[in-house]
Amino acid sequence: MRRTSVRLRTTPRFPCQDEKFLVSELETNSVSSGVSGWTLDIFLEEVCTHYSLESLQELVGHNRKASEARGVAAKLAMEAGICTLTELGGMMERDVSTFSSAAERIRAREKRERQIAERVAALSEQLAQLQA
Repeated sequence: MRRTSVRLRTTPRFPCQDEKFLVSELETNSVSSGVSGWTLDIFLEEVCTHYSLESLQELVGHNRKASEARGVAAKLAMEAGICTLTELGGMMERDVSTFSSAAERIRAREKRERQIAERVAALSEQLAQLQA
């Protein structure tokens, strides 16, 4: 049998393929957002406050309240252009598809459950007031 050798590229073709670049981007604590004056940190602090979570660590946690808060954050971030789901995922160590699914679940629950719709509307209004 004839053996062929494959030569692997050792340098990245694009800067985003550079692991150090990706790590430094994800470790940035204050990610600029699409909405003027907002940072991801401020947005997440408001979500934590609204859901009575004491810190961002609790938001990353594994309980029902934190899960709902993350889903609402994903939904509002996409709708208001506050940040991308990639930025949100980097901050909370979750995959983009996780946030996309969570936002969809919140949208579905808003239609079925008045309480969740009221909580989302209240947080959205609170964020709008802070932006003004």
